[in-house]
Amino acid sequence: FRPKAAAVFRGTIFWTWSLPSGRARLQPLQCEEVISMRRLNGGRADDASLRQESLDKPVTLVCLSHLRWNFVWQRPQHLFSRAAADYDTFFIEEPMFEPGAKPEMRWRREPSGVNVGTPVLPEGCTPSSTTVLQRRLFDEFLRRRPRGKIALWYYTPMALPFSMHMRPDVCIYDNMDELSAFRGASPRLIELERRLFQRADVVFTGGQSLFE
Repeated sequence: FRPKAAAVFRGTIFWTWSLPSGRARLQPLQCEEVISMRRLNGGRADDASLRQESLDKPVTLVCLSHLRWNFVWQRPQHLFSRAAADYDTFFIEEPMFEPGAKPEMRWRREPSGVNVGTPVLPEGCTPSSTTVLQRRLFDEFLRRRPRGKIALWYYTPMALPFSMHMRPDVCIYDNMDELSAFRGASPRLIELERRLFQRADVVFTGGQSLFE
C-alpha cells in the first residue's frame, strides 16, 4: 500500500516543527517521508521490502468523518478528491436521523469520484442502538467491497465504537481539531481518542499545539 499512497499524494507537503536551542522552526516534510514513518509488525519497514508488495489488489480508502462533505471545502476534501483518482474512495459522514426511516447507507458520487455515504437512521435512536445500526451498515458496505487492502482514515474518534472490530491494512488518524474542547463534545471522546492513538499507524495533526 505505501508506495502507491506516496504516488497519489506526491507533492503534498506536511509541515513539521523542530525546536533547536529553544526556537521553533518549521520544516517541510514530503508525503513520502511521512508515510515512511509507519511501523509494521513491531519494526520499522524499509522501502525496498514494501515496494515488493503486490499492488494488483484493489485498494479501498475509507474516511470516517464528523464533517459533512458539503459543509466546507477543507483538508478532507482536498486529500480525498485527489486520492479518488487512484483509489476506490469512500467518505462516510455522521448519521442523519429521519422520522420512520429504515436504516440505510445513502450514497452519492461526487464529480471528483469520491463516494459519499450518509447513514440514515430512525429518529429517536438511543446512543447504543445508533452504534449497533452504524456497525451493521458499515459491515454491509465492507462485505460488498472486492477483496483487497483497506485503509481507514479517521477524522473523529467517535467513529471507533462501530469500526473498532475491523483490522485495516492501514489505520490513519488525522487530528484536525481539539474536538473534546468543542461545545457539546461527548464525554467519551477523550477515552476513544486515546484508544485511536494506540491503533493508528500514522497520526497527522492540525498544528503544533495539537502535536504537543
